[in-house]
Formats: sequence, structure tokens, C-alpha cells
Amino acid sequence: MVELEAGAGIELAKAGVRPGERLAELLERRGRRVYEASGVWWANVDIDSRYFTSLPDQVSIEPRRDEVQALLHRAGGVVARYPSNRQVGLPCGAYVVQDRSYCLPKLQKRTRNFVRRGLESCQIRPVERKELLVQGLELNLATMARHGRSRPEFGDPKTWARTVEAVYSTRGSECWGAFVGDQMASYVMSCRDAGWEHLLIQMSRPELFKSYPNHAIDYFLIERAMSLPEVVGVCLGTLPLRISEGLHNYKIRMGYEVRPQDAVVVVHSLLEPLATSRLAGPLARQAGRFSQLAGLAERLEILAAGARMSSLEEDQAIAQELADWVRRRTVVAGEGESDV
Repeated sequence: MVELEAGAGIELAKAGVRPGERLAELLERRGRRVYEASGVWWANVDIDSRYFTSLPDQVSIEPRRDEVQALLHRAGGVVARYPSNRQVGLPCGAYVVQDRSYCLPKLQKRTRNFVRRGLESCQIRPVERKELLVQGLELNLATMARHGRSRPEFGDPKTWARTVEAVYSTRGSECWGAFVGDQMASYVMSCRDAGWEHLLIQMSRPELFKSYPNHAIDYFLIERAMSLPEVVGVCLGTLPLRISEGLHNYKIRMGYEVRPQDAVVVVHSLLEPLATSRLAGPLARQAGRFSQLAGLAERLEILAAGARMSSLEEDQAIAQELADWVRRRTVVAGEGESDV
């Protein structure tokens, strides 16, 4: 079952598509595995990943648990995550802008100054296919190196060429860039889906950060989208369960609000007893003591916490689990910012 916000029926009628339809098409062309279940689309979070999420991010859904398990069995998936307003999950939300009067004066003074400097230093325009193929790959490699991670879709020339082709062949998909001279300083891939502008991928060139290309292109795209009558909102995805305070604060300063949702996590039935047990979290934390496993262990701990909370039925047990989760995440957040 899909639960839409008030007025969404009119929005979708104007757009002529169901929520997630354009996003599903784009992701499938980029090499993701896409399925339809419970009236919505689902896609794995990366090429060859067995972790699935529902589409689009800002739409809360209320599927039956057996329907999600059936999806995992059919797709060979291990974990599924979806946003809900009624089911129990980890506190989460989607980054959205729906302010028709979005403009520069509404931003905080410091952010406003960065945006102005970026707009003065950069030319914002659509990216040509060859530019994205060549310079885009350079930005991908630089961004992934800065974050200390690698994703084949953005680092392997062959898979990157497939993604570039998908951007230019999918209706509603675009790529905009911030250029300093003839150098691409930042790019953003977007997809317009059922009246919503989704800003999907952003990569940038570190040596040009002094020109504030990210501030410039982010502001330009939000203002442009909210000036179009056929667009009802801009979505920048969901809060990651592993939050980077610095990145989160940047998004809020750029005008995004968080639409509250619960992140419901469902684990494949064969793994569910282990994932939802009280031992899963402590075991993951113990594994995280080894530096080479720290990132993976934290992600597993988060997913185990989400799976356990989503499996509980008694209000008191849910409240206790939520309190324990908030306490643990507060301690972790106090230890320093993550860059992922």
C-alpha cells in the first residue's frame, strides 16, 4: 500500500506517471535491479548489492511484511528498507524543499555569501555528454578518493559510460554542472518523477572548492525547480542511518527540511532470527574494534537495530529499544563526524 501526501493525486495526474516510475527506469538503465512489489518500485542500492530500498524516497508506504519478504526471496535480496509513517522503524526522514518562494534572502547569511561567491565564480549550465563522460569520471574518482570508498558504477569507465548513456536517454533525467572556465567543478544528476525533482548524484573537484561550486549549483537547481509550476518539490534523498553531521547541517542551511519518516528494515527470513536477536548489535560492535571492519560493522549494527525494532510488536519493548538506540547514536555522534 502506498500512502501519498495530501494533494498528491492532482500532482500525479499532471505528471502522468506513478511515483517512482521515472526513477526506476533511470536506475535500471544504470545497471540496478528493479522490481515492483506492494504497488511500488524497489531497487538495489548499488550494482550487485542485495540491499533494496523503495522508490521514491519522499513517499511513505505501508506494505505487509510478507510482501517485503516475498520481494527479497524473488530478488535474491538480504535486506529491504522503506519509509513509513505507521510502521515501527528507526527515526529517519527525507530531505525536501517545497517552498515556492525559495530565494537567496531566505538562506542564512554565511550560506548566502557562499552561494553568491559561487554564482560569481561559476557558470551553471547543462553538461554535454562528452563532458560528463570524461570530466565527470575525473570528478567521480576525486570524490570517492576523498570519501575513502569506491563504487564501480562511478569508477569503472565501462559502467560509467552506461550511466552516462542512461542519463541522456531517460525522459526527465538531466545533468547540470558548475564550471570554472572550461573545467567542471561540480555536477548534479537529477530526475523529475511524478512532479518531484530528485537530485540524485553530486560529485566535485576538490581543487576548485574555493570557487564554491557546490553551493552555487545546489542553490541554482533548487530555485529553478521551485519556479516551475509542474514541480511540487525537490528531494535530496533520505537521511542516512549513519549520519554525517557536517553534511546534514549543510543541507539544512541550503533550505532543506526533513520530512519525518521511520525507516523500516526487513531482513530475509533465513537471516531474520540472527539479525533481530539481542546479540547482533554487540557482535557487530565487537567486529568494529578491528579497523578494517569498522565501517562495515557499523552499517551492520545499524541494520540489525532497524530490523530488531521493526520486528517488535509491544509498545513498551519498542520504546525501550528506541531509547537504547538514541543513547548509542548520541555517544557515537559525540566522538566525531563521519565523512560518509
